[in-house]
Formats: sequence, C-alpha cells, structure tokens
Amino acid sequence: MFIGCCCNRSCIGFARPGRYGYFKPASIVFGGFRLLRSHLKLNLCCSLKRAERYTSSDWSRCLLSLPKSIILSRIRSHLFWTCCVSFLVSLFDHFFKVPPFNPIPHTLLGSAMGLLLVFRTNAAYDRFWEARKLVGVLAVQSREMTRCIHSYFNEEKFQVIKIRLVMLLKLFLVAFLQHVQGTADVVSFRKMIRSNPEYSDSSSHFVDIFADEIVHSPNPPLFVLFQLSMQIKAAFRETTNVSDWVVQRAKMEWQLSSLMEVLSGCERIITTPVPLGYSRHTSRFLSLWCFTFPLLVVSHFKFLTVPVTAFVCWSLFAIEEIGHVIEDPFLEGTQKLPIKSMISSLLADVDYVNHLPVFFS
Repeated sequence: MFIGCCCNRSCIGFARPGRYGYFKPASIVFGGFRLLRSHLKLNLCCSLKRAERYTSSDWSRCLLSLPKSIILSRIRSHLFWTCCVSFLVSLFDHFFKVPPFNPIPHTLLGSAMGLLLVFRTNAAYDRFWEARKLVGVLAVQSREMTRCIHSYFNEEKFQVIKIRLVMLLKLFLVAFLQHVQGTADVVSFRKMIRSNPEYSDSSSHFVDIFADEIVHSPNPPLFVLFQLSMQIKAAFRETTNVSDWVVQRAKMEWQLSSLMEVLSGCERIITTPVPLGYSRHTSRFLSLWCFTFPLLVVSHFKFLTVPVTAFVCWSLFAIEEIGHVIEDPFLEGTQKLPIKSMISSLLADVDYVNHLPVFFS
C-alpha cells in the first residue's frame, strides 16, 4: 500500500507495518499537508464561527441601542399616531374632563389579543425554522456532492469533468442565493465561470453567453441544476465500465433530487405568506386597542399618558412586527436568516474539499 500526499511526490513511498496496518510518520505526512496549505494560501480555522447570541451581560448595550433598533424604525408610524391620540386625549382631559371608562372590556380583550399575537409570531417562527432546516439540507447535500465529485473523479482523465462539476455546483449556490433574495448579479456568475481554467480566457464568448443565460432564466438555480444533471450524465457515460458506476450515479442523482427539494421548499416559503386576513385582523385589533388605551389611564397619569401609551404600544406593536420580519427569512436588508454568510461558507467548503490532499490511497 502506498501512503502519501498528492501534492508532494517525495511523500509517497512504502510505509512501515504497524499495529493497525501500514503507516507513515506524522512529521512526513502532515509536513506535506502544511506545504499544500501554504501553497494554496487557504485561510483555515480549527473551530466554527458561532452565531451572535444574546447574553445577560449584553443587557446594557441592548438597552442603549434601542433608538437604533430595526423593529423600532419599522413601527415608528404606529407609535407616532398612538402618541398623537394620547396627547389629544390628555389635552382634552386638561381643559374638560374625560368621563371614567370601565377597564373590563380592555382586560378581557387584552387576553385575546395576547393569544392572537403569540399565534401570529409562532406561525412566523415556524416558517423561519423551516427555512433554516432547508438551508441545512442544502449544506449537507452540497458538501456531500463535493465529496463525491472529489472521490469519484479524482483520476487524471476525469480532471476536466471534475472542475466543471465543481464550477456548476458553486454556480447553483450563487444562483440559489440570488433567487431567494430576489437579486440578479451577472458579474458574479462571470467571475465564477472564468475561475475555471477551461474558460479563463477573458475573450471567451461562452462565459458571457452562459452567464446571461443564467441571469435571464425564469428560474436560475433550476437552470444551473439542469446543467449539472446533464454534466453528471455525460461524466458517467464516459466511464469504461458502466456497471461499476451504477451506485455512484444513483447517489449523485439522489443528491440532485435533494437540492431540487430544497429549492422548491424555499420557494414555497417565499410565495406563500401567512394568510393576509389573519395579519390584517391582528393589526386592526391591536390598533383599536391601543387608540382607546389612553381613555383608561388619562385620569391617573394626565400628560404622562403620552409616554405610558408609547411604552405599552411599543411593547405590543414590536411583538407583531417581529412576526412580520421573520415571516420571510430570506429577504435582504433585515436581521433575519444569515443566508448570505451561509452560502459564502458553503462556497469556501466546496473549494476546501476540492483541494484536500490524499494521505491514504
């Protein structure tokens, strides 16, 4: 058995027998890996970059950053009009006298409104969590397909096919990102196609034609996935013994089907919002409750009714708006699912796996 590194031929040689088979000294094997890593200038890390989480030590920073809150900026019109209504009620009570109102209707309706807000937010969070699981499946199948490409087509005669498959997989990830965010950037596709040595010539018309075809397609990730499927079919057609590659092709076809399911699932989340009547009723119910709230407290707080109403309305409208924000987890511009950083991480993983050395063969 030969053990060595594909980038350094001096590492390849006969190994000494050991307890678990043939082995080579770690200084030789991992020394070759260090040479490869420095040669490729890969930026590697030994741990995952953890997502930002709220901790109790951040309470002061969280409180002081309230004026910069995205949720607050989205509900500023709600707060403005409720504050105007509360100010008019306070002004009327100052010159005249607002008759006392029975708080029982607001108390009873407040419980119903709280349940309505909870159900609305939970429905939106279910969509957010489903989107996260779909992106997780995308990560698993993308890495698994990269591993299969690197394993099945690692021979010298398959290098052109291997590079094409990796390029198409990366194009699918970029097309998927732009598709779910509703953007289109032909430059990124052209750069990725030209990264393939086969199409590195800047004067190649194929690059512009293929990139434009992706962008102008009604469904860019579906178009790239179809091209990837055709390339896999052509790759296995060129194998000498077709019967030996049945399992490998079936596995890669199943991976393509999984990527198709992820794409369809994300499109379902984007094109199927929470029923509009449900959201409108919640908004109307909450608005009427907040507009009539100053009538209950004006006799106790006088002009302090304005800040008290603002605080109560901010608490309730913010809960409603959080549900609206996370309802579409892929939309760019708000703090939702970090889909862009996830796709960037997947692209880095594809490049990393594609350049991994082979220590045992």
